[in-house]
Amino acid sequence: MLISDSWDGTSRIWNTKYMICMGIISGHHSDVYGIDNCPNHFFLLITSSRDNSIRFWNYVKNSIEFIINFKNFNNDIYNKYKSLGKK
Repeated sequence: MLISDSWDGTSRIWNTKYMICMGIISGHHSDVYGIDNCPNHFFLLITSSRDNSIRFWNYVKNSIEFIINFKNFNNDIYNKYKSLGKK
C-alpha cells in the first residue's frame, strides 16, 4: 500500500500490487502537505494541510471514515506557547 497527498486537497491510498487507487481522502480545503500513519494502528491516517488543519482518518474495509479535525492548529499552538519564547 502507498499513500500519496496532493495539491488538490486530497490524499489517495494505492494498492501497489495491482496498481489501483483503493480510496480517496477528501476534506481539506487546500493543499495536503503531509500524511502519516500511526505505527501501532496502520489504518489510522493523519493528514495536514495548508488550510491550517490536521485531520485524523480511519481506513477500514475500503472505506475512509473521518475521525477528528484540529482546525487552526498552528494559531492555537502559537497562542498557547508564545510566552515560552519571551525572556
